Amino acid sequence: EGDLVRDDVALAFAKSFYPLLIAGYTVQAAFESSQRTTSALFTSEEAKKWVLLPEGVMHDHHVFDADIVEWSDASTKRCFLPLPPKPFVGRRVDMYRCLNEIFQHRVVNLVGNEGVGRSSFIFALCKYLELRKSAALGVEEIYLSQIDGMNRDFSEAFLKPFDKGLVGEWQGKAVKDEETKLYFFDRICELLKESKSLIILDGPDLQDGAILEFLRRLLRKTVATKILLTTQPGSNFLSPGVAAKVFNLKPLKPEHAVELFVEMCHHAHTRFESEKLRDILLSKVDCGI
Repeated sequence: EGDLVRDDVALAFAKSFYPLLIAGYTVQAAFESSQRTTSALFTSEEAKKWVLLPEGVMHDHHVFDADIVEWSDASTKRCFLPLPPKPFVGRRVDMYRCLNEIFQHRVVNLVGNEGVGRSSFIFALCKYLELRKSAALGVEEIYLSQIDGMNRDFSEAFLKPFDKGLVGEWQGKAVKDEETKLYFFDRICELLKESKSLIILDGPDLQDGAILEFLRRLLRKTVATKILLTTQPGSNFLSPGVAAKVFNLKPLKPEHAVELFVEMCHHAHTRFESEKLRDILLSKVDCGI
């Protein structure tokens, strides 16, 4: 009571506890096993923050009967999401703030200068949401389309994250004209019509008429779809009744460089040594050394 529970610890505990219940473990056995797992990954202090209520009672009952639990034969549609660079540090607060903007607005434009790490940031954001996606968060599916650089134009690579079947249709079309593009825009909108999806376009040219038309149709023809764009400063998406919320991704601070150094340092073997090294380096940063 009164203890703060870390988000990453809560996720680790839940990922251990609930699958064990489904596998047929008793509540008590699943709980104790998950405590050990959490303690091994973090600390025993973090693991002890979880308690079974009422206390002092053995919870030797099953929630699920493993012999009759059946999984649906329907294949789950999964979209490939790239991983952020490892280690990824210094952006946690920015990430939570950006998520808050996504929850509150239909369109968010992540703006940052070249080299600030926009793509790495959204990869980390995708990973975070992928592990926690639910109806409560308003995001059940994530689609990431990287249209920066050589893939800036509408193409097969643009379609692939939404549905591989669309790529086959695109390859079968002899003429790639505006009418063809509008057809595929409508096909994507139909696929996403009722879903609570987050569409991420990494590096779109917001002066491109095709991209703008796609975004406008997506907003008009879907109910709960949200859009995250990544662009350089000076560009933003506007549509009748909708203006993108701009989220400015600023350069990392010296403190973040310290975090990265400590994370990668091979001479800090324990958590205590890492924290001691971090404190020493941060004190030098504060002194301007």
